[in-house]
Amino acid sequence: MPLLDSIIHKHLDVLDEAKAEIEKDIDELIVSIDIDAIIDDPQGVMEYVAELLQQIFIEKYSQTAIQAGLKLAKDIQEADNIEVPKSKDPKLNQEILA
Repeated sequence: MPLLDSIIHKHLDVLDEAKAEIEKDIDELIVSIDIDAIIDDPQGVMEYVAELLQQIFIEKYSQTAIQAGLKLAKDIQEADNIEVPKSKDPKLNQEILA
């Protein structure tokens, strides 16, 4: 009987990895911006950077997020019985036991 928190933590690990990759890609993008180009054409450079950020989020990582969500749903559906661990706070357990 899998614990719900272990299923969720596996999902969060995948999202954390994707977040780290996104941050790395953004850092690389920021470092690559030419300061002189910003001075010459700030609007044009910012529009270009916005387009690149859109590509990073939509084209590269949206599929990762979608696949992770689908896997989480599948893992929960396929689990025979999911055990929800009781809280150390007995007041919170009343909701679980109800």
